[in-house]
Amino acid sequence: MNTNDLRALLAKATPGPWALGDGTGEGRNVVTDEPEPWYTALFYGGADEVNCDSNAALVVAAVNALPALLDRLEAAERDAARWIAFCNLWLHYTEMSVTQDEDGRYSITGVEPVEHELLPGQWTGDDPDAAIDAARGTK
Repeated sequence: MNTNDLRALLAKATPGPWALGDGTGEGRNVVTDEPEPWYTALFYGGADEVNCDSNAALVVAAVNALPALLDRLEAAERDAARWIAFCNLWLHYTEMSVTQDEDGRYSITGVEPVEHELLPGQWTGDDPDAAIDAARGTK
């Protein structure tokens, strides 16, 4: 399961935010107000009645937090890919520099290439991440 799969499940589920209801009989209900008050799920205690409220609270918290958690995970994955690309560039140079140019953009410069490397020596972007993205396109 990846972030796209989880986003697809969220899109098919009852819109949130979800909330813990007052309970119905032996169980604990999960409700939402969108598009109108709606019972989303019902948790029955059964043999594990002690954990019924905790299980329902966990599902409510997880569903409500999931969009922001997915956003953060995807941003972290993009950042990791950029830094992996930057580290891969470092394999081609014994020395590299990241500088801010006069126009405010950032440049990554391969100062001293490793022997027999034919990569271009400078990549530029509006910020350090964009410069890494420009270098990432280099094979």
